[in-house]
Amino acid sequence: MSSQTRNETSFDYLTFERNSRSFPPDELLKYRGLTFAWSSDGLHILASGNDELEVAEQLKKMGIDISQVVFDNFPDCDSIF
Repeated sequence: MSSQTRNETSFDYLTFERNSRSFPPDELLKYRGLTFAWSSDGLHILASGNDELEVAEQLKKMGIDISQVVFDNFPDCDSIF
């Protein structure tokens, strides 16, 4: 019997890293200045918002467990300086 429960999946960091780095840059620019949630395989951005709480609320409404996503952000370069 597996030590994982039915809803848990193992996280494959190498797959996530490869896929998220291949995400189209022009698509990623849409998330500038926002926090967003990647699918665990790094192929899709599932939700975005002003902060992790807002994104988590969206994911919950979509029925997605936040333990199954990777939170990230894309700083607005104008706000850094």
